[in-house]
Amino acid sequence: MKEYALGAVLIISGFLLGWAWNHVYSLDLPAIVNLTPNLWYLGFILLYVVSFSILAVLVRTWWVALLAIIFSVVAVYLSFPFVNLLVWGIIGGGLLMFWSYYSIRTNYDSSARIYLARIVGKNLGTFFTALALIFSVLYFGGFKKESDAVSLLIPENVFIKFVQIFNGPLQSILPDFRPSDTIDQFLEKSIRAQLESQGLKVEQRVLDEAVREQRSLYAKDFGLSITGKEKIIDIMYALASSQIKKLTDPFKQYVPVIFSVGFFLSLRALSFVFYYASFPFIWSGLALLESAKFVKRETIQVEKEMLVL
Repeated sequence: MKEYALGAVLIISGFLLGWAWNHVYSLDLPAIVNLTPNLWYLGFILLYVVSFSILAVLVRTWWVALLAIIFSVVAVYLSFPFVNLLVWGIIGGGLLMFWSYYSIRTNYDSSARIYLARIVGKNLGTFFTALALIFSVLYFGGFKKESDAVSLLIPENVFIKFVQIFNGPLQSILPDFRPSDTIDQFLEKSIRAQLESQGLKVEQRVLDEAVREQRSLYAKDFGLSITGKEKIIDIMYALASSQIKKLTDPFKQYVPVIFSVGFFLSLRALSFVFYYASFPFIWSGLALLESAKFVKRETIQVEKEMLVL
């Protein structure tokens, strides 16, 4: 019954992890970057790591562990719309996690003393690879057919935020640059500044005509439809988008695979944070179970087979 209880805890923690991931997944990039008030969602990753580690140490019945692992992966996916691709995430992620469980159990059974860093730590890498695979499959399955590299590489809201942050350095290059200005306002200020630097003054009518001519040249050179009322930052994004689109369109069919692989590698690289953060909680969890008499510590004698001369 105790093994079943630990399996149930792993499944519940898997469901909570999926629920938290779904919440973060639904946010746009700036909201994720500014996630500081909601950092507690990361605690569900630690909960899942700790639940798995304790199960791997204490559950000796392999099929109980296997079922708990598979059902926990299914529980992660319950918070998302089902697609056939998730089956591969369940199989691949589940088998990798079970291999991690098997490695931890093997080290545990062959160790004379309980050293978590040696027993659990050496084998959590496979577990984090499985976790990265589970979420990468989810990420790949969430791609829309109309998704393009432009919106993924440079989301418009991120581009605007970037320009606003570097507004000061940009003004040192373009003194009349203001992200909130329309293209006509920017051109008028630029042309007037150039004329005044030469000691020339022109009527507003002539200045308006010069703005229209310059705007037409920009529209022709950039291949964009410009009325003059667009904000300059929108024109900048449209120009950047058109250039990126020209470069990436020949590889459009590979975009989901490329980004999913990048997503997997990013998650795997970031897992070291949770690797080190989890050990105090694993140790505390085992100590709590021991103090609650859920488990007990025993010292046993074992026979060792040797070859001697």
